[in-house]
Amino acid sequence: MKKVLLGVVIALVLLVGGGFAVLGAGINAADEAISAEAENDKPRAVAVGKAFEHDDYKIEAGWKVVKDALGGADITGLKVTNTHDQTEVVQFTFTFVKGNDKLGEVECNAGELEPGQSAAMDCFSLDESFPKGYTEVRVADMW
Repeated sequence: MKKVLLGVVIALVLLVGGGFAVLGAGINAADEAISAEAENDKPRAVAVGKAFEHDDYKIEAGWKVVKDALGGADITGLKVTNTHDQTEVVQFTFTFVKGNDKLGEVECNAGELEPGQSAAMDCFSLDESFPKGYTEVRVADMW
């Protein structure tokens, strides 16, 4: 009887210990995924007209920053490809800065793209004037 009871106690200790190990590994993996996505969501500088990658998307060269019909900023010729292994909604915010000053923003959207699918992005700005004198353009996820 003592051997059976000892066996049950050892089995319970191993089961509980294994459960904590699995739980700890899961929490660690989730924390790493959250940290990686937070780092990826930080705005980063891009060169106007040059190809770049952001998240799991490739943007082709040739895009331009222009004045829209109302005098604000717009981005034309922006084509994106979803390189992720799942369908994604592609939305970016381009921010125009000079030093520490934010001069304006343009929002761009390609809608939902399947893996490997490409599309032109539709862009718009709610700013009333063109961001004159900007020295850097930064891109980030819209949401």
